[in-house]
Order: sequence, then structure tokens, then C-alpha cells
Amino acid sequence: MSTNYLVSHYNDKISDVVAAAVSTPFLITGNYVLRVPDDVSAQGVDVLTLTNSKYTGILGNNSLFTQVVWDDMFDGAGVNTTASTGVTLGKNGAVSLYPAHGGHIPILQTTPMGIIWGGPGPGPSQAMVVYELFDYVDVDDKAVPYQRSYRELGTGSSDVTVQVSFNGGVNFTNVVNNAILTLPGVVQGTSVVLKFTRVSDSTTYERIFVGSWAVLF
Repeated sequence: MSTNYLVSHYNDKISDVVAAAVSTPFLITGNYVLRVPDDVSAQGVDVLTLTNSKYTGILGNNSLFTQVVWDDMFDGAGVNTTASTGVTLGKNGAVSLYPAHGGHIPILQTTPMGIIWGGPGPGPSQAMVVYELFDYVDVDDKAVPYQRSYRELGTGSSDVTVQVSFNGGVNFTNVVNNAILTLPGVVQGTSVVLKFTRVSDSTTYERIFVGSWAVLF
């Protein structure tokens, strides 16, 4: 279950709030979604304040960690376009990966994000990656007005693998959403990169969208 804030495409104002379970589509026509996990307390009257509150809340729920970096993925500004392939990079819920096909493997890789680390070691030895995947369910029939619904995809419900690098993309480590990750010295560092990969020629989801990601350390 998540709390989903519907934000207008036209003026970025919060227009509605919907609580929905994983894999349950809900109508969002004319809006995009800012999703907040139901175990996170987030407050705000505008998108920026609510987004900051969301990630502060995620960090507050995980007392093992003291810092968090994130990208809300409201646009493709944080995507490494040289290392990425088979993606769309639009605004407001439009960053996505196409299915793998004919040997082509779509990859969405982020640009390096520097973190502050005072030791010990060259970087964190433990971390946690939190990310959101979703798709759209569209109804475009001549007999009815166009409708778009948002559907949250739970961990394991799609064919996307996620990896994180702390040394600028030199070494990548597989991650499980919301799970503690142990990082040996050889992969430690202070330059965070995420990689999302479509791994199969699946037609279940035409495109899978990346809602946001955060790294706690």
C-alpha cells in the first residue's frame, strides 16, 4: 500500500491523494504521481516540500543510516545518456525502459552523484537502495474519453534488475529493493551510480517507468 499524490501536469499543483495497493491501477488522467510509502510520514503543500519530506522520512525509518541521496526522476536530467539505451527521458513520470528485443538490452544508467564520506574506509561499507517501478494502463477507445491509470509494480513483478555502484560505475553490485547491502572494500567509494536493466524479451509491460530512487548510507 502507498499514498499517491496526484500532481497536475499543467501547474504542478497537488490535485488529489489516492491510497492504492501494489498492482492495483488507479485513474490519473491529467496528472502524474508522487508516491510515498505508507510507512513514511511525509507532509507538504507543494511538490518540492513533499519530495524532501518523503526522503527525509525514508531515512528516518532506517536508523542504521545517517545520509540519503536521491533523484525523483521527474525528468531525465540525472540519466547518463551515453551509457543508457532503449529508454525514454520525458518529464513528470515519463522516464522508462522499453522491453528487451532481438538481443538489444535496454539500460538506464544514472550520472555519478558524489557523496560526503568521512570514513572509515574509502566509502560506506553498508547501504540501502530504495526505488519505484510502475507502468501505465491506458484506455484509448473512440467511444469514451482517453483515460490513463497508474499501476505500481512490486519487487519481482517486472523484468528489471537494479545495480548500484559507489565508485563511479567501475564496479556494480546487485541490489534488492529496501534491503541492506554489504559493500566490500574493492567496491567502496563516494560516487554513486544506479543501473536499471530490462533483462527479458517480455511483452507483459510495453514500458516500465522508474518513479524515483534513493540510496541510504
